[in-house]
Amino acid sequence: MKLYNVTNGSQIRLKEDAKVPVGGAAAGKSTVLKFHHIDGAYSYCTDEEGAVFHPAAWTGVEIVFRGDVGEGQGNSVPSYSPDRPLR
Repeated sequence: MKLYNVTNGSQIRLKEDAKVPVGGAAAGKSTVLKFHHIDGAYSYCTDEEGAVFHPAAWTGVEIVFRGDVGEGQGNSVPSYSPDRPLR
């Protein structure tokens, strides 16, 4: 799944090293972040310590925790299957 398809407020795990803006903090494969929103070609994400990262919107990710109920809330998603879309 691509980051631009993720619901705001979700917790994600990067499936690849993310492209970031020049001077931005590196976000490597397997990094877990909270996705806040897309901001142009990049996104606004934070780690558990509040550090800000800007992975590219087209970065491949998996959802750890879906934030579709509201900010800071969501539904646990134990696994993602491309055959079964998230709703």
